[in-house]
Amino acid sequence: MAKAGTRGSEWKRWDLHIHVPTTRLNCQYKTPSIEVLPELPTLDRGADDIVNDIIKQKPDEARLWWKFCTLIAESPASVFGLTDYFRITEFHKFNTFWKMYLSTLDGAAEERQREKVFFPNLELRLDRAVNGKQEPVDYHIIFDNRPEVLKDVETFLYNLTVKYGTGTTQVAKVANLQDDQCKHAFVTLDDIHDALDEAFPDSKYAISPYLTIVPNNSHGVAPRNPKSRIDHVADDIRSRTDVIFGNQRDSEFYAKADKKKPVIAGSDAHSFEELQYHCKPCDQHRKLGITWIKSTPTFAGLLQILVEPVTRVRIADTSPLKIRDRHRISKISFPESANEHFPSVILFNPNFNAIIGSRSSGKSTLLKYIAKTSNVENINLIVGDALKQPAANQQWPDPSNMPEVTWGDGSTERRPLTYIGQGQLAEIGENAKRVADLIEPTLKNTQPDVIKEYNELRKHVRESTEKIVQLVDKYYEDSDLLDGFQSQLHTIGDRAGLENERRECLNALGTTTEGSAPNSSMEISDRLTDLASKKERADRVVEDLEAKITELDVVLASDFDVNIDIHYTPPIEQPDLRRSIESSPYIQAAVNQAKVAVQHALRTSITEVRTLRDGLRKILDDANELRDSTTEELTKLQVDSVKLTRLNQVTQDLAKYDEISKQIKACRAQLEKDLESIDSAREVIRREIVETTEQINRSMEEVGGIQFTLEWGVDEGKSYAIVERLNRHQSRKLADELENNFNEVILLSAAEIIALANEAKYKAGSDSHIFARDLLAFKLLPRWAGELEDDRIGGYSPASMTPGKQALFALKLIFGSSSDPWPILIDQPEDDLDSRSIYDTLVPYLREVREERQLLVVSHDANVVVSSDAEEVIVANRHGRDRKNRDGRTFDYLTGALEDSHPKRKAEFTLDSQGIREHACAVLDGGEDAFRKRAHRYSLA
Repeated sequence: MAKAGTRGSEWKRWDLHIHVPTTRLNCQYKTPSIEVLPELPTLDRGADDIVNDIIKQKPDEARLWWKFCTLIAESPASVFGLTDYFRITEFHKFNTFWKMYLSTLDGAAEERQREKVFFPNLELRLDRAVNGKQEPVDYHIIFDNRPEVLKDVETFLYNLTVKYGTGTTQVAKVANLQDDQCKHAFVTLDDIHDALDEAFPDSKYAISPYLTIVPNNSHGVAPRNPKSRIDHVADDIRSRTDVIFGNQRDSEFYAKADKKKPVIAGSDAHSFEELQYHCKPCDQHRKLGITWIKSTPTFAGLLQILVEPVTRVRIADTSPLKIRDRHRISKISFPESANEHFPSVILFNPNFNAIIGSRSSGKSTLLKYIAKTSNVENINLIVGDALKQPAANQQWPDPSNMPEVTWGDGSTERRPLTYIGQGQLAEIGENAKRVADLIEPTLKNTQPDVIKEYNELRKHVRESTEKIVQLVDKYYEDSDLLDGFQSQLHTIGDRAGLENERRECLNALGTTTEGSAPNSSMEISDRLTDLASKKERADRVVEDLEAKITELDVVLASDFDVNIDIHYTPPIEQPDLRRSIESSPYIQAAVNQAKVAVQHALRTSITEVRTLRDGLRKILDDANELRDSTTEELTKLQVDSVKLTRLNQVTQDLAKYDEISKQIKACRAQLEKDLESIDSAREVIRREIVETTEQINRSMEEVGGIQFTLEWGVDEGKSYAIVERLNRHQSRKLADELENNFNEVILLSAAEIIALANEAKYKAGSDSHIFARDLLAFKLLPRWAGELEDDRIGGYSPASMTPGKQALFALKLIFGSSSDPWPILIDQPEDDLDSRSIYDTLVPYLREVREERQLLVVSHDANVVVSSDAEEVIVANRHGRDRKNRDGRTFDYLTGALEDSHPKRKAEFTLDSQGIREHACAVLDGGEDAFRKRAHRYSLA
């Protein structure tokens, strides 16, 4: 029966082929130089009488046994097959000496040595030979070490017939065979199996208490000429044998054979030196190899190698355990304050731990405590708040009262793990997208080269898409440049009209007022300046003349009176004297004379003024004539100047027209190149996506029966965003076309897409440039798809999996999604899966995954636990009136392996009442049937 505190089936070192120091044949053990044996306890009379006699009468043999026990104690192996020819009596001797040896050790050392297990290995020789020297084949039988089995082994030896002798062959029973008769003794394979069937009937033994082994060497079934008759003899022996003694190469051979057989290595030690070789790293043991078996150190555990000849047994220099110590939980320890509810320590197997029990027995509670005690921030909670409370109507204790998880490397730090609570797989399974999103993390972990190539492809697609965006932007920049040139050309006008206008200007400028055509606008400009100056002077002259003539006309127009009176008033103040002088005749005569002179002078001046006026009028007429001619010439020259200016402008416009026309032509050629570059870049992306995706899909490997593929397609959300840029009222036809045939539209040429964009009408904030760029640079999105048993999920096709199958698919992906192989905790996965999926798919996958990841699974389903060959079974029990726990604690747990069996018996505490197997049959759905199927697989029942 399993003890609480065991880890079930673990990788341990086994050596099932060590000859005892008194082996009958080829014994090379030499008596050690031990002068005085340690003081040994007195043995009871009876079964140990022989050992008492040896100690007293054969001290040399006693020394042999003591040295043998010492080396066994030093050996790193946990399980031993103590071998002798044709007898097992020496096995009993060893057991007695071993007990004596243990009694000399201190408590801790004794406890360690007591964990070692020993089985008798009976070595026989067959009457067949398959090598060139015709040496008999060695044939081994490993027996269970239970007393009832050892008793029946004696019966077997008494029933088995042996022939011996070199000349006349004699017949005896193996039990009666003497030491000197063994060298030439042999038995038949038929006699062996008949005697085994008789001594160990199925009616008595539900599980076989023995294993048969044959070596794969010159003393076994390795013929030198595989095409010879003796090869058939070897095949017959192999077919009637359970296990092969061999090396790593033999192991690889039999792992690929049609009928796989487990291969184990043994030291085949016949001397202390050979035994020491096996105890320490040395050339000899590396040559022979070390056997590692994953099981409990029991015979029932050994039988597991029959059904799992590859995964349960290995020949290697170091332990085959793949899971690193830092990635596995070693134990969970509850504080003393929690002793009324939990045991102090629960140990865990590095591989698959199945937690079973009746309802509300503490299975899920244990799982939650482990998860809660791990790194909650990094813990991978798939959905919901499954760790809100440890159990219904319970709250988490204070941090100081929480248990402590210890990892395999001894650390108690909080590390991440994956926890899938009860019912969470179903929630995931109902969401196909969430399931599909788990594919890439799985591939990243399981197929990094594929993901590397995939990421390179995505990088190239992203860079190429950015390049297309730049090309489209350049196209529209060039298009805007073309529009600018065309606008300039439109402003200049029609070229034919400009040519006509130029001809008209040239014709008009054919002659000037001087009768010669102007050589240049400069000449006309100089002439215009000169004439303007001349006209200005003429205008001033005319103006002055007209002013003078006007003044003269005013003078001449006055009514001159030639009758002039002259009066003289002397400057005298006395009035009388003044009158006297005025009336003087002399004065009157002088006045009259002066009057005549003034009148004459006046008449002469008037005549002169008229003459001057007439002269000025003639001069004015000449000045007017000159001014008029100058004005006429100036007017004519001004007209020519305007026409010449226009001629120059037209000439410049024609030159500019021609230059812009060249630029327009170059722009149009560049736009054509831009379109070609865009289409070329788009084609490069399409071709790279197709070719690389095909390469990726060809190189993809299955993971847990899932075949993955990579698909590229249109994300509906992104395509919808593009359609939403359109003014649906004005561009309904294009909007409908995009909604119904988006995949076809994005395959149109750049010219066609730009034409569509230019015709469309848009909402505020969008334009043809943005719309065309979105379509031309539209990036197809990659999606991973998975296929499991002809059902698909992911990619761009509707999922064909049922929710239950999606849950199974998700579970497989979760197993492979972590880059670090941290433990996975799953609470009752069978609740979300159908029976067929559990047995046909989940069970084989659990058996595969457990090699890479530590699993802690709560389950009610026997297939999950038994058919998956869980390394450790943890039976949970909740204290109750009829289901008591030790110390009355609320929850208690029994740990052990599936092969740990003990019939139900009366016991004070429920977990002590029966073995792991019996507990499993009692609480698991289909437990009995699952064990029968398992026994059938083992061919043990």
